[in-house]
Amino acid sequence: MIDVPCTVLMIHDGASRYSDIARRQAKMAGFEIVELNDLAKFVDDDWLHFERHYKHTSVNSLSFEKACFKRYFRAKEYTRRTGVDEFVMIDTDLMLFPSALSAGNSMFSRMRAEGRLAGVSVCVSPEDYWHASPHCSFWTSRGVNDFVDYVKHLVEDEAAFSAMEESARVRSNYPGFSDMVALGGWMKENNRVFNILTSISDGLWDHNVTLGCQNERKFLNVFGSKLLTSRAGQPCVFEFGERSANRVNVHSLHMQGRAKVAMRSVERGQLMVANVLLMALGFLKFSRQTWRNVARAVPQK
Repeated sequence: MIDVPCTVLMIHDGASRYSDIARRQAKMAGFEIVELNDLAKFVDDDWLHFERHYKHTSVNSLSFEKACFKRYFRAKEYTRRTGVDEFVMIDTDLMLFPSALSAGNSMFSRMRAEGRLAGVSVCVSPEDYWHASPHCSFWTSRGVNDFVDYVKHLVEDEAAFSAMEESARVRSNYPGFSDMVALGGWMKENNRVFNILTSISDGLWDHNVTLGCQNERKFLNVFGSKLLTSRAGQPCVFEFGERSANRVNVHSLHMQGRAKVAMRSVERGQLMVANVLLMALGFLKFSRQTWRNVARAVPQK
């Protein structure tokens, strides 16, 4: 079977320091990469409607959250103008690898067979607020249209918005309204949106490179960061099975936050250097958390 190039949309405001790596990786993996870096200038009637009713409750900046939401409106406009019906949307810190193309085509085949609208990444503890991540997400044009309609209704319907906020606030670590929270709400109300992390796959769609576990799956890691290896130029990780650890292909890596410092090393195939950088970040995170735990345990005078 010949793998047909999937369309990858990378939508940002043109200020990313790492979009060049993400773009090269997608192209190297065989995808049709479309970079829309005009987010700051984009506007249409749907966006103006959303912006007029939007209520900012996030701990992140207003400009950041609006840019995150605007991506879907830009993607909707792109599909309307070009007729593209299926696409992968990636963040500028998402790296794709050769095994991703075949796995991505299989994902879209499943979506067509099951009538799915979209596939997003969900990796949360039961006690946490429900949210979903679009850093590497699979979309149909109907899906992105449906989600845009959902968020437009959510921000203009005060009762619906308040109910969503109240249900989220009782959970831990809720940072306020965001596109990830909206994606989670949309997913809970729509059984045609699925979690790509629980889909059958012979490889890894990475939620976050600094997480050693993804729901039920556990990977060899050091201080939380997955340990990267290579097989014939294809990055791999070791996944723990019932009796042993098996090497699996990495379809994507999400180099979120400070993990971006390892992107150029991964691109160059310098996985040992990347592992050292990621381990150092993991150690710093572990040390900070340990210090906080000790500080909380010491009685205050």
